Amino acid sequence: MITVIKVILLVFTTFVFYPSFAQLSGSTKPAFSSYVVQGGLVFVSGQIGFSHKKELPNTNFSLEVRQSIENVESVLKEAGLTLEQVVSVTVYLTDIKQYEEFNKVYQQYFHAPLPARTCIAVKELVMGASVEISVVASSEKNK
Repeated sequence: MITVIKVILLVFTTFVFYPSFAQLSGSTKPAFSSYVVQGGLVFVSGQIGFSHKKELPNTNFSLEVRQSIENVESVLKEAGLTLEQVVSVTVYLTDIKQYEEFNKVYQQYFHAPLPARTCIAVKELVMGASVEISVVASSEKNK
């Protein structure tokens, strides 16, 4: 159990705070992994709403949330998993007043049984993002 906690803390402190910055800073080698597999769990680094063009939607929060979730989904696909296998979600919002709007988009992607979730209001996110999402998924479907 202690090993699992250490892994979770390592993944959290290493990957969550500024995960997208390394990909966009011009470096050819990211300073983190997009996901890590440990003990049957897949830890997905925080994803912001950049499109494949590396752009954030200008002022459309719902589109940014949608793109963030689709980016998570894309990383999960690389690992051979789907959103149905997500067991925990951590959400960072720069404006907690957007919580309800976030939920409207979120519910289009996640269905019962819903994963555990934490939502944290933060002062700012990398690259001016309004939302960042990281997940933990299991090789088994969420029950």
